[in-house]
Amino acid sequence: MQNDALNVSVNQQERTVTQVVIESKRSYDEVIQTFEANTHHITTDQFFQLVKNATTFAEYAHSIDMVLGEKRFLRIWDAGVGFYVPFRVYFSEDTPGYTHIIYDQPSSFLRQFNDADILKIATALDTKVADFLTFVAQGA
Repeated sequence: MQNDALNVSVNQQERTVTQVVIESKRSYDEVIQTFEANTHHITTDQFFQLVKNATTFAEYAHSIDMVLGEKRFLRIWDAGVGFYVPFRVYFSEDTPGYTHIIYDQPSSFLRQFNDADILKIATALDTKVADFLTFVAQGA
């Protein structure tokens, strides 16, 4: 949609995303306990505060690395990536003793940027996320 009189253009595009659902025969509390015991404890607000306080590119990159747990920062010039990363994981216990772990596969929503570097990291992240969340579902 374009309105030349107002100097505004709005574009809409449909995206296809692969949603992954892992079912665990463990309670919600057990799954969350395993998840929290094996992840960094930083809230979205804390993350944004770290990024906001960064005064150099190296500090900014370090903030990203802290959240991801390793050196995974990639200088990404497509601002749209920020809508999808960091991504979210949803946990639900619809039936007592059965927990669903639901997330969108990173490569499926980052593929739209047609960037080989972004897709390489996203594909590696697919495997790491699947392996980690399967571990969380199974328990220690």
